[in-house]
Amino acid sequence: RRRWVPLNAIVASRAYRFAPMVVVLGPRMASRRVNGLGDLKDLTVVSEEGTLSDTVLMSYSGGVLIDRITHVSPGPGLFNQIEQGDFDAALVELHRLDAYRAQHRDSKISSSGHYHSIGFNLGFVGLASEAPLVAEVNAAIGDMLAKQELPALAQATGLTYLPPRQPDVLTTITRAQLRGD
Repeated sequence: RRRWVPLNAIVASRAYRFAPMVVVLGPRMASRRVNGLGDLKDLTVVSEEGTLSDTVLMSYSGGVLIDRITHVSPGPGLFNQIEQGDFDAALVELHRLDAYRAQHRDSKISSSGHYHSIGFNLGFVGLASEAPLVAEVNAAIGDMLAKQELPALAQATGLTYLPPRQPDVLTTITRAQLRGD
């Protein structure tokens, strides 16, 4: 039995970082230029079934990549299969690629540098009743953004830093966004 605890109203802080999905390339494709998902049309693409990345790949440009995609169960095996050369590319959350490369320093997997337009800003959330605390968090984030401190912090921890995008909180993902780059 679960006991539910009402949280009441919550409010989001300012965003401090943007977390996108990135096209990951296997060792044989390391020098491949990727400007959009359409550049994957002649590659073997792997996708974790039931994920947002899978939805994007399957929906892209009316389904032009469907015949190129092999589905696997979500998990760390995706990177191993790309590393071994079983697949050429995948669309994954950037933080997962960073984590994989931090654990596998000799990895030949690379970021293509193409970030899908769908991504999520990261920030904090607090109870609306604690608005003064959220205001302090917003001030601290604003200060760090103004002083350009966040890229260095991210680099020190092995993360790729991308600045937040507007709006701070994305209210919906449209079908057009799913079908595009």
